[in-house]
Amino acid sequence: MQIVIKTGRYDADTDSTPDGLVLWEGGDDDLPAAALAMISDDFAPGDWQPLSQFASVIAGMKPAEAKEEVSSAVIASQAGVATSWQASIAIGQTRAALMLCQSVIKHAATRSEWAGAWVRVD
Repeated sequence: MQIVIKTGRYDADTDSTPDGLVLWEGGDDDLPAAALAMISDDFAPGDWQPLSQFASVIAGMKPAEAKEEVSSAVIASQAGVATSWQASIAIGQTRAALMLCQSVIKHAATRSEWAGAWVRVD
């Protein structure tokens, strides 16, 4: 899942992307954007939408029920006494995708110059 936030003018009927600068981009290549589409009919991967609308859509999402959830693992290197080691934490994909999007939205809220920006999640 990759998230891109851009400024600029954008018309879905005539433009493929907003014409401004990329303000932020990032994500997790091992996490599918389809995890968000699974829990909301208001989310469409690959569509540009106003950041404020994206924040509203994400705010209304809840992670999938455990029996419907697909689990992934988050792996992080940890410092050890003699050598580093890998910690693996199991997490549901919808929960992880929501956490990532919520973090991006919280960051965007601290950036007043991002008002009116567009966001796309692939």
